[in-house]
Amino acid sequence: MIQEQRGGARAFVRSLNILLKFARLYEFGHVRTAAQFETAWKELRGALDDSNGGGVLLGASGNQILLDGVPLGSAAGERSFAQLLITSGIASIHFSPTLTQPQFARFVRAFPSGNAKPSCGATYAEGTGRGGRQI
Repeated sequence: MIQEQRGGARAFVRSLNILLKFARLYEFGHVRTAAQFETAWKELRGALDDSNGGGVLLGASGNQILLDGVPLGSAAGERSFAQLLITSGIASIHFSPTLTQPQFARFVRAFPSGNAKPSCGATYAEGTGRGGRQI
């Protein structure tokens, strides 16, 4: 992914982090969460359109967030997001270019709150190579 394309995906990662935190704090139907969902969805679609059909791969390793295998940095936001993914039992998430808005909404709703394991996160996070669903 070239630098310009990565910029759009970076914006999506920030928006997704905020969205998941809002969903945990306010629940999915809250006005703030709904507005953040629309922002994250719009940024994700832009990143997917820029991916040349490869999608967006988001991962966590240690205290770093990886975007298509490249560390995004070590700012507090990235570290806390990496920790959130790791404590949720999620190593990586592949967002496919064929992802629909209702599928993305199901992913956000299924994301764990607190220290709970994802209710269907393994299904979404594993991807098609391991028998899971690719998002």
